[in-house]
Amino acid sequence: MRIQNGNTRFTTLIAGKAYYNKISNFSAAKLMKTILIVEDDLDLSGALYIWLSKKGYNVYQLHDGGKLLPTLLEMHPDLVIMDIFLSGHDGRLLVNYLKRTQQFKDIPVLLMSAGSFSNEEIQKFAGEAFIRKPFILEDLSKKIEEFIH
Repeated sequence: MRIQNGNTRFTTLIAGKAYYNKISNFSAAKLMKTILIVEDDLDLSGALYIWLSKKGYNVYQLHDGGKLLPTLLEMHPDLVIMDIFLSGHDGRLLVNYLKRTQQFKDIPVLLMSAGSFSNEEIQKFAGEAFIRKPFILEDLSKKIEEFIH
């Protein structure tokens, strides 16, 4: 199976000939849950992209917090996983804005950070969830599954 121009295509072999079948946008590609990773650490973002893709999620990466709002206007992910300390942007302020804005408030946000925060601070600024870096993938998987069923 391969993805091409947003449509899923698969190959069927009949009598040794390959036929490409197009699945409508509503089918397989749309059934996959979408996760947007907002992380300026390219290594971590890339590793999460690979891991989440292998778990069956439709994954997008964003390395600049300043492009978050235009990106969300184009897509409506099932979950945003966002670093708190982005180059030039504060994830706490971004999530605060998202939660106060009608068109974005229903998008769950999982914040992550290597910073040391008290439990009170985390509850004050966190989206729906928070995970401390470095994290164990199994713990991240459990948090993701809380939002994406």
